[in-house]
Amino acid sequence: MLLYVRPVSIVSGQAVQIRYYPVPTPHGAPRAITVDSAGNVWFTEDNLTINKIGVLTPSNGSIREYPIPSPQAEARSITVSPNGTVWFAEHGANKIGALSPATGRITEWPIFAEDGWGRPEGGIGFDSTSHLWFIEPIAWDIKGIGSVDSLDPQTGNVTKYPAPTCTAVNSLNQTDILSILTALLVDRHDDVWFTDTNCNWLGRLTLGNAHFTLYPLPFIRKLWTPGPGLGDWGGLTLDQTGKLWFTEDYAHKIGMLDPSTGLVKEWAFSAPSNITGGPTNLALDSKGHVWFTQACETPSGDWTTCNIAMLDPGSGIFRDYELRSDVRGAWGIAVDAKDNVWVAGQGWNSIVEVVAESSETNSATVSTATANSSVETVTETRVNATPINIPEYPSAPAILAAMVTVVTLTTGAAKRRLGNSKRRLRR
Repeated sequence: MLLYVRPVSIVSGQAVQIRYYPVPTPHGAPRAITVDSAGNVWFTEDNLTINKIGVLTPSNGSIREYPIPSPQAEARSITVSPNGTVWFAEHGANKIGALSPATGRITEWPIFAEDGWGRPEGGIGFDSTSHLWFIEPIAWDIKGIGSVDSLDPQTGNVTKYPAPTCTAVNSLNQTDILSILTALLVDRHDDVWFTDTNCNWLGRLTLGNAHFTLYPLPFIRKLWTPGPGLGDWGGLTLDQTGKLWFTEDYAHKIGMLDPSTGLVKEWAFSAPSNITGGPTNLALDSKGHVWFTQACETPSGDWTTCNIAMLDPGSGIFRDYELRSDVRGAWGIAVDAKDNVWVAGQGWNSIVEVVAESSETNSATVSTATANSSVETVTETRVNATPINIPEYPSAPAILAAMVTVVTLTTGAAKRRLGNSKRRLRR
């Protein structure tokens, strides 16, 4: 099949080269992003009326799209298994999907939920037994309680672990359950880590002893309003030594937890005066640099120009790379084997590449500042995990996706006003 390719636009920046790849389908709103072992860049298109999985081939700049069979899928997280299958969580359709790149075939597994909150979102990942793990941010049977779930792709069975939660008394003297789970990863020991951004802690589910271990973070939590702490998103990643790195949206910080010592270290940076959103998602390169996206939301709730930033933990230096003025809503982020950084530009319908070690002349604006760092100790607590097996769907129907669409990259990325998912989560 012939691929039509046009050159991507390039903007220079100090020490890096920045490239923009417009998504072919207007209003696609790419959200989550990952890179497979061959260097292909996979992403979800989160628009309710679009419902596609896209893949960008860096060698020629082409983008191929695969329609998701379920309407209003709202795919919000994505990963690639060792055999090359692309897995994604469909928040809108309440399903887990799997795409075979060789055939274009998409298989979907419905996820049982009693109310409208129990829908897969945040990160997904595999353990060593090929079970897929994901989170339901709030309540599958009790509003306000999230769960950490696993899917056995061979049987379609789902096991749910309702997560510990925190509570607060509201103005009516009623007790509110506040959990919002937002990110997940599986470490090399098959422990499942997650963030709870309302309770302001990191959690670990250990299957060997069926325990949740909680690491309440040493920040002042201000319920329902922007204040210090994880904020709404709580991006999460793991380095090669087993340390957890996370974003603190409201506090405008990058944090690191060493589970072996309970030490948490933070790097704080100054936020622009007209921006309320802080760092959202993050990824590490081979040098240990922390790359992250920023929410870039104005006080009125509108998206504004977003930058990509990098923290060098060794020196405590932040580098902020200014993107084009029409770039809004930078979201998912991933780093490939060459240390090139890939970003899903939800608000401007493009994929952005930050090319590592560029030898070209650079001229884009970059600001450098020294971060203020601090170290504190957290006290872990342990809670028994209570699994609930949901064998509602013993097998998943294999659904053939519509024919793969290969299109020419276009120059103009149509603008789309994003729904404010933060506001929706706080309701």
